Amino acid sequence: MLLVSHANLFGQTKIKDLLEKGYAQVEASEFRAALETANSIIFKDPDNFHGYGLKGVAEVRLGMLKEGMTNLTYAMNNGVKNAFVYAHRGVVYQSQEEMQKAESEFNRAIAIDDKSYRIYTLRGLFFIINLEYDKALKDFDKVVSLASNDPKSYFFRGHAHYLLDNYDEAILDEKKALKLGSKSPGSVFEVLSNCALAQNRLEDAEDYLNQMLMYDSKNGSAWSELGHIQLAKGDTSNAIRSFEKAIDIDPENELSYLWYIKYCSDQGLNQEVIELTTAALDGRTSLDHKFLGIRAGSHMEMAHFELAIVDFTQAILRKSNEPLYYINRGLCWYRTGKVNSGRKDFQSALRHCNNDPEIRRQVADAYFLAGDLANSKQLLIQLQEKGSEDPMIFSRLANIAFQTQDYENAVQLFDQAILKGAQDSIFSYCFRGHAKYELGLHDEANLDLDTLLSLEPEKTMFPEVAGILCNLGYLLDELERFEEAKEALDKGIALDSTIAYAYNNRGFARYKLGDFEGAILDFNKSIELKNDYFYWPPYNRANALKALKRYDEAIEDFNLAISYKADYAEAYNDRGETWELLGKRKLARADFEKALELNPELESARSNVARTKK
Repeated sequence: MLLVSHANLFGQTKIKDLLEKGYAQVEASEFRAALETANSIIFKDPDNFHGYGLKGVAEVRLGMLKEGMTNLTYAMNNGVKNAFVYAHRGVVYQSQEEMQKAESEFNRAIAIDDKSYRIYTLRGLFFIINLEYDKALKDFDKVVSLASNDPKSYFFRGHAHYLLDNYDEAILDEKKALKLGSKSPGSVFEVLSNCALAQNRLEDAEDYLNQMLMYDSKNGSAWSELGHIQLAKGDTSNAIRSFEKAIDIDPENELSYLWYIKYCSDQGLNQEVIELTTAALDGRTSLDHKFLGIRAGSHMEMAHFELAIVDFTQAILRKSNEPLYYINRGLCWYRTGKVNSGRKDFQSALRHCNNDPEIRRQVADAYFLAGDLANSKQLLIQLQEKGSEDPMIFSRLANIAFQTQDYENAVQLFDQAILKGAQDSIFSYCFRGHAKYELGLHDEANLDLDTLLSLEPEKTMFPEVAGILCNLGYLLDELERFEEAKEALDKGIALDSTIAYAYNNRGFARYKLGDFEGAILDFNKSIELKNDYFYWPPYNRANALKALKRYDEAIEDFNLAISYKADYAEAYNDRGETWELLGKRKLARADFEKALELNPELESARSNVARTKK
């Protein structure tokens, strides 16, 4: 018996050494070796439940969660009170999103061993996943106190500080991790970059990301983030290279595509957007609808409405409860003349909006854009009747009143929109001023335009600011404020160089300011862009040519204006004056008489007829 007892004692001592070796292997992240050690213990002593505990810990760390939980539970049920066993049961519960059970296991582990910084680390990481950053920070404070020479301690605490917006503290901890020789410097530089970005230090953020990529050049997300920062700095050429690198490394990184697509979309590069979204769709499932929606939007921008309808339809098949897809497809139906299909889509959007007033207002906006003012007005009034105080509703109703030339009602509704603080106040001041001008209230109109100018609309992010500046220029022209008109139109054209009438109106302001050559250039551009009122630019250009004594060219333009608008009394009158300057009095008199016939109220024509009778 004595010999047997000595043998058992020797065996138990050896197994104890193996257990210590196994847990040392776990701490050194040598999980496969730890699993082999646990198997060796169990082979030598099948009744050693600590061996099962070690085996469960190693299996959990190797991702074998089901097998690990079985062995951990077996060890625990057989009296093993090991902090690592309970902590790793917590890890398994955490992976199963059973957060209360996970926290309970972590707490039991710490109650057994409150000196293990690794267990505090596991619980701290659990708190981060559970969005309890204050608790995580307390645990990582404890980790630092227990392992002040371990760079991971500072890395994790720095991350917690970052998540709590304590950027300066986070930076100190991450730099400490680097100083102590972090084995994961790429991760440290990522946190430093995030802190710098949060503090709007773009140069530092870019520098940290570049250092991160020195250690992890195949990190597609980092390249994508670098591109985002470079875009914010205005470094578009490098940003594009970074996005392309991100996509090359990870063709399934949605964020890379989305940022690259956003850049192309902001630049109006719709064909590039279509190509990128097509590439992004290759092999995707979860976000297919989003990329289809983006591609459809670019087709809309390019007026390829049939193609947009195809993509929106595919997006709807993948996500049938997204009201914005129905709204935009409805607009496309309207643009292709299929009004009933458009209305059906708008109704579908309303069915899927869960009575969200913002979506209902967007449907009203869609009706407005489609030219269906009656349905737009009806929806907006319904929102008012349901008690909505959204100032944008008053603004939209005011716009409808303005479009239907109900200027008095428009003024009253714009009054309410401004009073309630509508976000588009620059729009409200512009068109309230316009409505007052149409009502003959020129002094009041001037006051609204003065307020609008003081708001510096060109510095706002309002999406229709270019159109507002151009409309402002038109009104200032009409009110004979030509210097201000030209300035407003300069700004509007700088934001959108495709608005044809803006060039005509700026040309008119230049003409009135004596810049006839500049005026002619603007009238040329307006004609090139096909102004909706075809007769205005050639008529105005004719008068500029006339002022430069280029009479034959002026006659050609007056002829062109009259060919577009046969009852254009002013064009006949001004052509008559040009004939007169060329010494062709009979032609001049005929034009003056035609002008007076077309418009008996045209005083200049009456005066010219009376003068040429003598």
